[in-house]
Amino acid sequence: SGMMNKVSQLLRGFDAVLWKHLEETLQLSPQLYAFRWVTTLFTQEFVLPDLVAIWDQMIAEDGSRRDFVLRFCAAMVLLQRDSLLKSDFSGAIKLLQNYPASEVSDIIRYSLQLKDYRRIIVMDDDD
Repeated sequence: SGMMNKVSQLLRGFDAVLWKHLEETLQLSPQLYAFRWVTTLFTQEFVLPDLVAIWDQMIAEDGSRRDFVLRFCAAMVLLQRDSLLKSDFSGAIKLLQNYPASEVSDIIRYSLQLKDYRRIIVMDDDD
């Protein structure tokens, strides 16, 4: 789907080494893990109080809510970088399909940093 391609593009833009490991070496595309995250708005990965925090941030987003969801997916993957780079296909898919307990505030903060980082890249491209 288009959303999964965008998750892939974000990962490639933010961390080409991790993207290459997942998508080229392991043949692990976002369709195999992030599709469920997006279609259920993270309800399978997080408990209700954490979901409320995620959804609150999504609703408060000054840009596109879809962009927030995409960045949040990218942040979830990027925050597991070290484990994913050491993993084979089965280890990586297990990690991403059974996302480890995490501080949701850290994932939200990181997804907001990705937004700022993307702005910097876009502004640099305009020069």
